[in-house]
Amino acid sequence: MLKLKTSSAEPFWLEILPGQKTQFKPVTMAMILVARESAARTMIDMMPTFDGEPIPDALADAAGRVRFCVTLAQHGIVDWEGVGDENGDKIAATPDVIAEYMANWRVFDAVQKLYVEPALEELAEKNVSAPLQRGTSRAKTAARTIAKRARRAAKNARTS
Repeated sequence: MLKLKTSSAEPFWLEILPGQKTQFKPVTMAMILVARESAARTMIDMMPTFDGEPIPDALADAAGRVRFCVTLAQHGIVDWEGVGDENGDKIAATPDVIAEYMANWRVFDAVQKLYVEPALEELAEKNVSAPLQRGTSRAKTAARTIAKRARRAAKNARTS
């Protein structure tokens, strides 16, 4: 059964760093789709041209994951406390400022763990298929069949 949340989708506060709080909108399907598109574009932009050096897949993948998280933050951050400009004056949460904010490793890591990952886990819970009752998969069954055949063949093999 698909269980739907009926609670209101109000913005909420998360403590990102000690003494620094950020207000986020709940992640929506539209935000996920925009973030996926942005991540895909980043990965495509990193693809080598015919005259360029190949970029390691791991680097392109990591860049896509970073872009995904930053894009969700840019669409999700509503306000913050404890974030200011170089003079210490409060600064508005604009997309460019949010990108700069997310460039701080501690901020990025906290936003990913506290905002992005829980949203993705919730999305995954809504989209998964029910597990098989025996807990086996087709691949396991195929491996088991191959193993049985190999054992039978070994028993029937000549030893002389």
